[in-house]
Amino acid sequence: MGSHAVNIINGEIHHTCSKCKIEQPRSQFYLKNIINKRSGLQARISICKRCIKDRNSSNEKKEYRVEYNLFRNFGITKQEYDEMLEVQEGTCLLCNKQNHKTSSGEVRSLSVDHCHDTGKIRGLLCQNCNIGLGHFKDDITLLGRAVEYLESHK
Repeated sequence: MGSHAVNIINGEIHHTCSKCKIEQPRSQFYLKNIINKRSGLQARISICKRCIKDRNSSNEKKEYRVEYNLFRNFGITKQEYDEMLEVQEGTCLLCNKQNHKTSSGEVRSLSVDHCHDTGKIRGLLCQNCNIGLGHFKDDITLLGRAVEYLESHK
């Protein structure tokens, strides 16, 4: 964890966070995949868990991650995503629902649905519909059999 001092309080190792400068128990720092040669202990990141959480939860960081992931995963910009969303009137192409909420109540943005063979983007789906299609591996025959099954068991 760098060259800063390590303190032992009541038999527990404490470190000082390099960001907030608060001395905290070793358990409040994430592990690295490195073993410290001197102490034999697994090295820890020098910034405490709370500071990392605060840094990662900022709106600016979230917006950057969204833009980065859209481009890295699908080759589209946030503007292109927003244009698709506008064309779809903000709704899932399958179920037509506008907002998908997770079990914790968080509203999720629509997922980019794409063909895994060609990479071609098909549209925006809610998480439930996107995962549902994914479980069927885009197999039209299997999806057809699922429709027949549902119709025969009304």
